[in-house]
Amino acid sequence: MKIEQLISKILSIKSIPNSEWMEGLEDRKLKELEFHDQDRDKEFKKESKDEGDYEKYYGNRKYYSTVHRSQEYIKNWIIKESKDKVFFRLRLR
Repeated sequence: MKIEQLISKILSIKSIPNSEWMEGLEDRKLKELEFHDQDRDKEFKKESKDEGDYEKYYGNRKYYSTVHRSQEYIKNWIIKESKDKVFFRLRLR
């Protein structure tokens, strides 16, 4: 696939409305989206702490923090190995 074709495909996918895109998602993916929406909601975090539900919603946060070193290694490897090459990154921290 040529770069122009890839860019064209990405742009066509990007133009799909959110509502249409979400209709095709499995239930587990919708729940994951809901979780991450709540995770970014500062008011929700404050309320869950106040009501004692913080552990229920954020108890698995400790697992996310342990992967930081692996993510950094991967990010640095990609930077090193993809120098002067085309690389579409999805999400690197």
